[in-house]
Amino acid sequence: MRKVLIAVILGMSTLMLTGCSWERIPPAHAGKVLTGSGYQSEVLDPGRKFIWAWQNVILLDMSTETFSEDATVILADRLELDYDIQFRARLRKDPDIINAMFNDLKLPPGVTYVKLEHVYATYARMIIENSSREVLNRYSSEEVYQNYGNLSDEIAAAIKPELENTPISLENIIINNIKFPPVVTDAINLVKERELDIQREVAQNEINLLQRENERLLAEAEYETRMTRAKTIRDENRTIAEGISPALLEFRRLEVQQAFAEQSGVSGNFTFMPIEALSTPGGNMRVYQQQ
Repeated sequence: MRKVLIAVILGMSTLMLTGCSWERIPPAHAGKVLTGSGYQSEVLDPGRKFIWAWQNVILLDMSTETFSEDATVILADRLELDYDIQFRARLRKDPDIINAMFNDLKLPPGVTYVKLEHVYATYARMIIENSSREVLNRYSSEEVYQNYGNLSDEIAAAIKPELENTPISLENIIINNIKFPPVVTDAINLVKERELDIQREVAQNEINLLQRENERLLAEAEYETRMTRAKTIRDENRTIAEGISPALLEFRRLEVQQAFAEQSGVSGNFTFMPIEALSTPGGNMRVYQQQ
């Protein structure tokens, strides 16, 4: 009887262990054990887990991935704006939230892997699109252009509270690739062209003013040069004039007359007479005799 009981126990043990295995949960993943009555409450961490034959392990992607959503919004001025929202997403490492998520998710038969993209599409995509539109449609196209640097923060502040009770956590939310309507783009280009024209005009005016200033400085330098030269000549003439007296002029006249007289005596070809003597009777007589 005892041998029969042992054999029965061994048979039942063998039957229970048939189909059992060690399942590996990879890094950046979590696991849930699914039985015939539903999911067990424990969230399995990465590692090797023993699984009974009547159990299945459902893997859950816990990695962080980058997503991008394209959207369109009607702005306050009734113009249509296309844009992208880019961000990093991951699942919250909260057992209560994960258990609630598994109670919501209905997996097709045979599926044993839950992708992050599937959870994101279920819980977050609609919130991201609607919340970003609610922020943007308060702005006109011009205000979007003027407040571009603050829009990402405003959109992130609107999205994150809506996702607090969901399995999805977002980081680095950025609005990108804003595509304004052609009418807005043309208006912005005109404004930019006008700003460039003004900048060019200001630059040209500065160049002209610099040229005028250089011309003024050159004219002043030339004037100073001319005045210095004139003062030099004036001072030189004044010095010469101050050195000339009637006695000096008479002396110089006599020196000239002496030189002519000496030349006359040497050559004998002409007679030298001071110009004052030409108006005297003696001078006239002398001239007559020479003729």
